[in-house]
Amino acid sequence: MKHVWILCMISFLGIDLQAQSIIKGAVSDETGAPVAFANVLLLHAADSSLAKGTITEEDGTYLLEAIAPGRYLLNVSM
Repeated sequence: MKHVWILCMISFLGIDLQAQSIIKGAVSDETGAPVAFANVLLLHAADSSLAKGTITEEDGTYLLEAIAPGRYLLNVSM
């Protein structure tokens, strides 16, 4: 499997009324080229069960919305 790097451009933006957040970022390879159609999974830290999932766009960006407060792991794979 090709090694994939997640850019440190993940940001958490709070939505005060609903107490939920979003996570957005970009995935790139070792050369800095965007990785299209990579799987991005948000897992509950306690048991690694799936909380949310998406795939990256052609430019390597992704967006996970309506995330409840908590502790999570982010897993990216090809």
